[in-house]
Amino acid sequence: WKSGPACPRVPWLRPIAPSECAAATQAMGGFSAQFPNCSAVSVCEFCEGDGELGTSTTENNCGRNDVYQVTNGSCPTLPPITAVTSAPTVVPVLCPNLIPIPSWDCGEASAEVGGLDSATPNCVDASPCSYCEGDSECGTSATLNNCPPNHDVYYKSGPGCELAPWLRPIPASECAVAAQVLGGLTSLSPNCSAVGQCRYCEGDGELGTSLTLNNCGTHDVYRTTADNGCPTFPPVLAPSASPTVTPVLCPDLVAISPSECAAAEREMGGFTDASPNCNQVAPCHYCEGDSECNTTQRLNNCAERFDIYFKTGPTCLRPPSTSTTPCTNSTAGSTGRSNSTTPSSNMDGLATAAIVLVVSILFGVIATMAWKKHHSVGEVREGQQPKSRNPHFDNPLNQGEPLNNGE
Repeated sequence: WKSGPACPRVPWLRPIAPSECAAATQAMGGFSAQFPNCSAVSVCEFCEGDGELGTSTTENNCGRNDVYQVTNGSCPTLPPITAVTSAPTVVPVLCPNLIPIPSWDCGEASAEVGGLDSATPNCVDASPCSYCEGDSECGTSATLNNCPPNHDVYYKSGPGCELAPWLRPIPASECAVAAQVLGGLTSLSPNCSAVGQCRYCEGDGELGTSLTLNNCGTHDVYRTTADNGCPTFPPVLAPSASPTVTPVLCPDLVAISPSECAAAEREMGGFTDASPNCNQVAPCHYCEGDSECNTTQRLNNCAERFDIYFKTGPTCLRPPSTSTTPCTNSTAGSTGRSNSTTPSSNMDGLATAAIVLVVSILFGVIATMAWKKHHSVGEVREGQQPKSRNPHFDNPLNQGEPLNNGE
């Protein structure tokens, strides 16, 4: 065959009509980059034109594909496959996006699926926007074990539910608190895939976060949640004409003794790397020190490697296990001592005063008797008759005998 400007293509190739594309796709097993070249097929077969034998690379008769058929004039005609028009069918997307969940979201996942067990749907069968069990399908791991005892739990996102359920964008009123906790909102703020529960983070597209949220100026700030809820910080008030008090997130932190670790572990739901730090808990709760507010990561006072503190407040100056009576005097300080006078202290004072009084009286009596004795002895030595206690006997006439001055 001698081609020319008006006949560049060989006569045994014909571009198929768009209506034949569905049948050709079915006959070819689908279009792909490995579809046969038109110089390497037999009669009545379909092929992809890439410029060989005068085919065009811009035919685009089946989408972006340039599909031809080798013909000899007697090839069977494939019936067109008509589309269903009664109701649109939705082709299920088996694995649009699967996100392994953090351990602190396992309670929420279990509540949604009615318990994590062998009946939990796998990630192929699960509907979008739900939790599922990974069984190695769609790249999941059968040894993830992120939820006890040994479940591999993922969140299957979908249209309208791209954001991981353990993340929430914070309102603008919370931005000042987030900035205070993070030490400022900067490009170095932690990514949301690298923080624990109840932490603030910067969204960079991970876990369904948005790059254009801009809820805190030009920053896209989120906070992770927890099964048992996160403490709520009071808003940081903007300066005004009257002085305002900026809330202190860490007014006083007391390193607990090892004997208190059991109580702390019960309240915190166990000691883990995701335990809230002392910036994140409300007053009157236990927390894990991560160098914030002068805490140390080398305290290791609980379970050999955790640094546990008690965050005090106006109504809880000491941890519950060491407090005896409530502090009612603000001058008592962090020691919990009260300067108020109690009934027992009043009784002790009265008893002391009574003893002092009795001793004083006895001392006075003894001193008086000693003085009188000394005075009587002095009179005898001087040759004088001691005076009688009764003036009647001081007169010799009343005694019936003369006065003997020598006696």
